[in-house]
Amino acid sequence: MKLLKLFGLILIISCNGQRQNENVDFSDLRDNLPTIITPIVFNSNGDIQQKPFDLPNNQILKDLKDKNYFTVLGKIFESNNFVTIVGYIPDDFGSPILITIDKNGNQLDSFVLYQSVGFDMGYYRSNFVTIYPNKTISLIDSFLTREINEDGSNEIPDSDLLTVTKSEFRLNDNGKIKKFE
Repeated sequence: MKLLKLFGLILIISCNGQRQNENVDFSDLRDNLPTIITPIVFNSNGDIQQKPFDLPNNQILKDLKDKNYFTVLGKIFESNNFVTIVGYIPDDFGSPILITIDKNGNQLDSFVLYQSVGFDMGYYRSNFVTIYPNKTISLIDSFLTREINEDGSNEIPDSDLLTVTKSEFRLNDNGKIKKFE
């Protein structure tokens, strides 16, 4: 019985020591950001449906906001060594972005979900992204072009050319997002 109590005490001390090695802001992200349930879909032709969330005293989020006006939506994946948060940057399309933070508060990776969005007369490119529970990210890129008349003033009807491609990515156990074939 004494041996069991000693083992329990050692286990509690080692767990507390492990917690103390974590960055306080990382713990704040892991413990206080809402978890976004997957699968989740992002469509560059529509608005982001999730509501922004803020942890006003979190230095990691403050740094991201100061660097590129990042707005956090929540955490999407977590492990003992990292947390993956999702948010967006306020460009023309409100591009969602995944950012992986390690337990020391360092950024391991980032991944912009809308990789090729854009439009102009005769050029329309959309992205549809699905993030699955198995940490797979599916990106469907839809590219529509239309011919322009000689004076450049309008598109020519019925001249549509549509190209659709699909790419797959995965968040690995090291917190990196890699393309896979």
